[in-house]
Amino acid sequence: MGDINGDGRPDIAVTVDHIGIATHEVDDPSNPNAVRVYTWKGAGLALLPGWPQSTRDATLGLALADLNRNGRSEVLAACGQDYAPSLMEKSGLWITARLYVWEGSGRPLSPWFPSPGAGVIGQAAGHAYAAPSVGDLNNDGSLEIIQSSQGAWEQGTFRRGNLRLWSHDGRLLGQTQSDTANLPWRVYPSFSVETPPVLADLNGDGRTEVIAASFDGRVYAWNSEGRPVPGWMPSTGAVTQTENRVPIRCGISAADLDGDGRDELVAGANDGALYAWDHDGSVLWKWKHPASGVSITSGLAAGDTGSGWLIAAGDSAGTIRAWDANGRLLWSSQTTPGQPVMAEPALGDVNADGVVDVVTVGTDGYVYAFDGSKGTLIWQVPTLWAPTREGMRLEPALGAPALCDLRGNGRLCVIIATASRYVADIPTRDWRGTGHLLVYDCGPGTANARTPWPQYRGEPRRTGQGVETTGTRRPGPAQTLRGSQ
Repeated sequence: MGDINGDGRPDIAVTVDHIGIATHEVDDPSNPNAVRVYTWKGAGLALLPGWPQSTRDATLGLALADLNRNGRSEVLAACGQDYAPSLMEKSGLWITARLYVWEGSGRPLSPWFPSPGAGVIGQAAGHAYAAPSVGDLNNDGSLEIIQSSQGAWEQGTFRRGNLRLWSHDGRLLGQTQSDTANLPWRVYPSFSVETPPVLADLNGDGRTEVIAASFDGRVYAWNSEGRPVPGWMPSTGAVTQTENRVPIRCGISAADLDGDGRDELVAGANDGALYAWDHDGSVLWKWKHPASGVSITSGLAAGDTGSGWLIAAGDSAGTIRAWDANGRLLWSSQTTPGQPVMAEPALGDVNADGVVDVVTVGTDGYVYAFDGSKGTLIWQVPTLWAPTREGMRLEPALGAPALCDLRGNGRLCVIIATASRYVADIPTRDWRGTGHLLVYDCGPGTANARTPWPQYRGEPRRTGQGVETTGTRRPGPAQTLRGSQ
């Protein structure tokens, strides 16, 4: 969500994917994988001119950033797979990822793929499973891009993942390297990334560090030159990892929890534990789920409510929880039991009562808003019904909701994208048009309400830090557009 066409109003970028169908040609007419950009026009959503744009495989993460400094956001898409024999041979991995970059008009941004002559620009070894992160790492006024990959499935887990640091104009500035003690961007061979790296200021010097949570339970931090941040993996003696190195698969988030001008990091693990690490890598606090077999399955939203920090996440049992800056559990509320909450929550004042609330979507096909101070249900609304062999089911939502005044009328909207997981139950050759982009109206007079975490990873550049924007009330009927999963 961001201003892509330069009119000063938010636009919505979404992916239309079918994981499992990949082509080697983006102009293949049977290719269902694409990126679409919508704007609000008149009484509904409309595609911006120049969109959609095809990708070779499913796109598992989008970011928006003004790379060429023309006042309009470019669209960056992390494509899961690409066909790069030379890189596959060099890395020994059977798969490679590709970063696509388009201008708001849908035209490729040179020299990035798919512009002619892109060559190896934006390629990375291994499968891409996370959106890129974008920020000015060296304070030179130009943006850098951090691209990540899972690596490959080996020895019963993902290994040999990769981070690549690119300049705004496509120059490779650095990349992770396994067990190279004195070289920049060092990682262990078990390194694998499934969530966008966080960009934060850990030491309060005004410069950005890069923090990555690995599937092997380690949390790494480097400065802009790729040197380890003292106290953080992979520096000597660092212990920034989960207990028993339980995997971290969901988003980590940055927040100055103690107000000392230096960011802390919060992460959820597969054993249901929530960790907060201080700026120096020491454990600030840890919250452990009271039941075994429950994992944190959503990304973490961490926002400044004006009266303190609010951290929210969902788990595999269908529960949404909120904590304060000290790791104290504020409340827990139930969606549909046994239906995991996969989507990262959004934070915003949805009923204009001055309290920042938690908005989440479930695999049960409902959109929920919970009071941020006590967890009571404010409203619960359905998505759309889809046919299955067992009958009609609500379409689930796996991606994070977004909050903004989409129509410019002073009324906050909740925007979600659904996925038709049930489409596999229906024999069909057409995998396109099975998801929906839904917009819920949240009522009048809420444009100035507080929304410290309005979208996935907090803001369009996917830095893992919150922002401050606008507000809402009980949603009205959804405006839908078929085919915008």
